[in-house]
Amino acid sequence: MAVIGMVGVGGYGATILRAAHEAKNVKLTVVHDVSPERAREAAEKTGARVATSYEEMLRDDALQGVILVVPNPLHRKMLEAAVDAGKHVYVEKPIANSVKDGMAMRRYAAAAGRILMVGHNTRRGQTFRTVKQMIDSGELGTVVAMEANFSHAGGLGVPPDAWRYRRETCPAVPLMQLGVHCVDTMNYFAGAPARVSSFMSSKIMKQNDDVTVTLVEYENGVLATLHSHYVVAGTNFVAAYGSEANVYAEWERLDITMREPYGVVPRPFPRNDTQLEEISEFAACIETGVQPETDATAGILALAVVEAAIISHKEKRIVSMEEIMKDA
Repeated sequence: MAVIGMVGVGGYGATILRAAHEAKNVKLTVVHDVSPERAREAAEKTGARVATSYEEMLRDDALQGVILVVPNPLHRKMLEAAVDAGKHVYVEKPIANSVKDGMAMRRYAAAAGRILMVGHNTRRGQTFRTVKQMIDSGELGTVVAMEANFSHAGGLGVPPDAWRYRRETCPAVPLMQLGVHCVDTMNYFAGAPARVSSFMSSKIMKQNDDVTVTLVEYENGVLATLHSHYVVAGTNFVAAYGSEANVYAEWERLDITMREPYGVVPRPFPRNDTQLEEISEFAACIETGVQPETDATAGILALAVVEAAIISHKEKRIVSMEEIMKDA
């Protein structure tokens, strides 16, 4: 059983907190949050104690790992502090705000022999695992294209002083916070991305792009389109198009469209607990030393597409992964 602490228990952090509390191979002993009240509530729910600071948490010699659900700009600094204290790290996606920082985090953890896991949970959904199996088995024929959209209206309620509101602290917010999940899933399906082109606009949020449309070309020739918006009704799906069949996947829905005989075959799926699975894997990696599925390299590759999209929009050109990953 891995002894773990957690920083950031509000918002999505509450979901990760629940998973850490329920994981059978995790002993959650300490929590910390910028809100003392949230930290106290989390401690009451889980039986953990409250650390008054991150530094206090890291001084706990019994602690083997930390879960970080904190603003993107803090990821690198907090990882380095944890590694210096001998801790393994789970960091919620994206790995960082820049590929440069992501690479530095990977090197820092590797040099100390510490696990660095990135919280990309979408690929773990049963429907998305099934799409991967269909692609690999040839059931879809030759896959030629993919399509994804992860959007919601979160930007309509973000206050102007929040870190997500500003380009300086969360550039291209819907792509960085939502679309990056789809990027990781499409990378899981198709392999290495090669080139990226993107258009973005600010429709409602005044200090950040809230609408993004991105085209990704993969090294194997598959073309993918990704919509990610922060000011619209929620949607979340990934689709793959092949010479024999197409497949459309949401969290609890999988529709297969056959070429011959033509027809749509729906398959309902119960939603599995992807957060519990990833936190359980983090604990297992701490105990065994095995690298996690969504390791630093996977996190960097997903972030690289986002960074390329930002550059593409700003400079109005196609951006290659070779350019983004040149220091990898």
